[in-house]
Amino acid sequence: MRSRRLVAALLAGLVSVAMTSPASAGDRETTERSEIYSGVRVVVSVWDGVATAGVYDIEHIGDMEYVSIDGTWSVLGEGSATSGGGGMALAGWSTIDLSNKYQVRSSAGKSLLGRATRLVEVLEGDFVRSTFRFDVRTGAPLSTKIYNGDAELFRSSTMVSFGRSNLRLYRELLESGTQDIMMSIPLDSDVLPEIVAGYEVADVYETKSGGQQVFYTDGLFSFSVFTLAKNTRVSELVDADEVTIGSAAYRRFASPTVVWVTWTASDVTYVLVGDVPPDQLEAVLGELPRPSRGNFLTRWWGRMFG
Repeated sequence: MRSRRLVAALLAGLVSVAMTSPASAGDRETTERSEIYSGVRVVVSVWDGVATAGVYDIEHIGDMEYVSIDGTWSVLGEGSATSGGGGMALAGWSTIDLSNKYQVRSSAGKSLLGRATRLVEVLEGDFVRSTFRFDVRTGAPLSTKIYNGDAELFRSSTMVSFGRSNLRLYRELLESGTQDIMMSIPLDSDVLPEIVAGYEVADVYETKSGGQQVFYTDGLFSFSVFTLAKNTRVSELVDADEVTIGSAAYRRFASPTVVWVTWTASDVTYVLVGDVPPDQLEAVLGELPRPSRGNFLTRWWGRMFG
């Protein structure tokens, strides 16, 4: 699969990830307001003790968010994603409520950037899985902290500046780029299950290559799994780290905001794109098709004999 098409598909995966909300019913009035704002967001994530960090310029207008990385804008929201003049749009999507494995509590938060905030904590069992500090007026997430299963901080996202949005930029970006439409289709249950480690299928889309994008969520975190033809060369992930997760080998690339994982099992190559923390990623991979044993033999033979 060539990069432009896969990039568009991965963007669609990011759209799916962006559609989840941590809000409980009592906090939706605060967290779902469609105000306009802009700012700079700093995100830091830690995988295997190695931190990755990113600084993102944000323009948020209605349900759309415009994110700039090194001067290149991507547009996410309303079921679509555009970057570099191309992208994907979902024909429709489902809403999944927060899993009952989580409990939500909220209270008045401390002021941040001179703004009144609402603190929302999401508990999983006996520990706090995530905390959010929302701007009371706009519903903007000014601070987000996600914790791994050992209660160690996994991801931190903080707005370091906050103000009004650039409406001129909004109009320009709306007029740029073309998008491919992804249509909803039934799940091929012979390839992927309906429930994975507590995540359930929300939507399934057909990709241009004839495979599927299956979007899973538990209402807090989410991921998409793309099914590709066997031995598809995912050029964006060729230099990804080879890691062992739950005794199996995968290729993984972790950005500050999402993680990409790829592997081949039987006649299918899989690409997972999501925002799940490391402990939940291991649980998810443990219930998805396992990498073929031949992958290990091929790598061993190559290392021994070139």
